[in-house]
Amino acid sequence: GATQIMTGATLTRPQTPLADLATRLTRLGLLDRVPDLAGAPDYQGVTWSLEPTRPGDLHINLLGAKRAPAAVRRAVLDGAVAVCWSKPNAELVEELRAQGVPVLEVNDERRAMSLSSALLHGFPSKDIAMIGITGTNAKTTCTLMTAACLHRSGMSSAFSCSELAGIDHATTKPTLTTPDAPELQRWLGEVRDSGSTTAVLEVSSQAISDARVADVAVGIAVCTTIGVDHLDVHGSEAGYRAVKRSLFEGLGPDGVAVFHGDDAAVVEVAAGTGAIDIPVGRSPGSVARITDDALHFGPEFARLTGRPQAIVPITNPLLRAHVLTNAALAATAALVAGANPAGVEAGLAGYAGLPRRLQVVTRHPFTLVDDMCNPLSVANTLEDALAPLRRDARRFLAGISVRGNRGIPMNAQLGEILGGILVRLDVDEVHVTRNEDFVGPVDWATDAEEQALLGALRSWGLEVTVYREIRPLVEALHRSLRRDDLALLIGAHRPAPGVDMLRELLAGDGRRALTNFAPSADELLARAAGRSSASITKPTDRIGNRP
Repeated sequence: GATQIMTGATLTRPQTPLADLATRLTRLGLLDRVPDLAGAPDYQGVTWSLEPTRPGDLHINLLGAKRAPAAVRRAVLDGAVAVCWSKPNAELVEELRAQGVPVLEVNDERRAMSLSSALLHGFPSKDIAMIGITGTNAKTTCTLMTAACLHRSGMSSAFSCSELAGIDHATTKPTLTTPDAPELQRWLGEVRDSGSTTAVLEVSSQAISDARVADVAVGIAVCTTIGVDHLDVHGSEAGYRAVKRSLFEGLGPDGVAVFHGDDAAVVEVAAGTGAIDIPVGRSPGSVARITDDALHFGPEFARLTGRPQAIVPITNPLLRAHVLTNAALAATAALVAGANPAGVEAGLAGYAGLPRRLQVVTRHPFTLVDDMCNPLSVANTLEDALAPLRRDARRFLAGISVRGNRGIPMNAQLGEILGGILVRLDVDEVHVTRNEDFVGPVDWATDAEEQALLGALRSWGLEVTVYREIRPLVEALHRSLRRDDLALLIGAHRPAPGVDMLRELLAGDGRRALTNFAPSADELLARAAGRSSASITKPTDRIGNRP
């Protein structure tokens, strides 16, 4: 198993025998051929593909036949003690064996990467009550709300999502929605060693399909919404839903599935896997029931979970429509994990919104609203949020990003919904971009996706100016915006550069807009998780703060 060595007060890297890993890979049917590991050193880290390798690392090859040999040789030169590889080059295997570097020939490199990382750190999630939050939208919101409820209940806890991660009071900026397996298992090891007993993890569909969470012992799984996403990874809507469902299928009879019971698509994904089902909603059959002023956890909730009955008042005016549903899901997961009703109430009361979720970035000299284009938000709350701002505005300008890699139907639906809202709010200018100067090629919009959005917008009689890149769209807004105007930037990609670009252009021509952010993105995130923004380390560049 994994061991850690103390030298004075310094904790060295963990280390695990390769033979132990080979035995476990064989048990799972992952190892095609067991190499001679007599005298092989322990491995002390796991790296993959083109990542830097440290001496003592196990190198996982995820590259194709052409690029793999050079990357593997580089990893060995940098100190890798073994290589994990599917269908390796036979000549290179002999070359490495001559150097005393064994090759573990596996049939699933990503699954092997997860297992080797978890083994190295002693399968840390088994010592932590793990809550996994998945869904098409609202994963980050729900993760942060759950974290706040746990923290305000006095529980020693940790959380990780696309915007922020934290262990107890300390928080950091992550790099992925769900970290890769080596980083995730290292983080879970830190959570365990800190004494935290509960952790909340945002789980993306890519993370599930890449086996990043294959060795994470999730005991409570939450499903927020189900739409269409990441078709490049999953191939179809059915494939996407099957991946999401696998998280709930892994819970087992002692696990708890928390899900929006009023949404048929969510029920199809999350319910009936053999776990304890806790549907959350307004319908009479909900185990956790939502009303406008409170969340109700009655006798059936107590019977299924072993937790006390409770009523949690809703005092935060921001908790309405789909945001209230997110709050209810978070509260339910937190209560199942051991939070108390007073802590849950306090955690939800501190929610002040999130960056790019209908965020009013500034009100002077014009009003700027930034939104990441959650379809539920667009359909249910966008018009209500914009209407009072529009009444006070001289003109209304909209900048919209096509949703690449989301399919034709979704863009058509989005255009239909947005078009109606823009017409009813008497929009003056509509600009659309494919964001090709910002997003990667995988998320570039196809011509068909763009035409689906444009066709729906134009069916409302709107005149639309189209750009391939976001920069010229922002420049057009910059030229048009004047005092008392309202501007909307709406697009799915995170982090969106539109606000930064606009601020840069305004600074260049002497206009002092966008200097009074209220509050900063870091502060919003920290408050949503029940923490202080002062605790955040490794921050991204901040756009600005209220003076």
